[in-house]
Amino acid sequence: MNKHIIAGLVLAGSVAAAPAAKALPLIDIGVGAGVLTMEDDSDGAAAVSALVGVNIPATPFGVEGTFTQTISDGSFDFNGGSLDYSGNQLGAFVTANTPTPGIKVKGKLGMVRSDFDFDGMGSASSTDFAFGAAVIFTSWQLEWTRTKVDDGGVDQDIDYISISYVW
Repeated sequence: MNKHIIAGLVLAGSVAAAPAAKALPLIDIGVGAGVLTMEDDSDGAAAVSALVGVNIPATPFGVEGTFTQTISDGSFDFNGGSLDYSGNQLGAFVTANTPTPGIKVKGKLGMVRSDFDFDGMGSASSTDFAFGAAVIFTSWQLEWTRTKVDDGGVDQDIDYISISYVW
């Protein structure tokens, strides 16, 4: 239940801040949803996300902060069985966008703090390098991000594929 409350607060806060983002074109605020999967995933976790970005004037570069929270459990193969997981990620990135009109491509590099709970095994937390790419059309963004969680016997690559609306 806590993950649903956190996800709701993140989404509500992002939507409430949207008018300020529209008034300041250097600031991007977005909300999204997607699927978070681990390396040996047999069942991905549904997740919601929020982002805040600042674009550096007269350059294609910017910085971006993201928060992702699973809203359903995922499951991956582990030691001949299946292990359910849920969790969240907090990321900081440097971004670069193509200067093209209409459809844009974005790349990002940064660090992500991952905190996951694994049913029957405890939890794992780690801060790792992350990278990703997105295709942006008007205010819609289709994005893929990869990082990993490496702690407590769990060493899994994590992919998050999402669609977001960005103000």
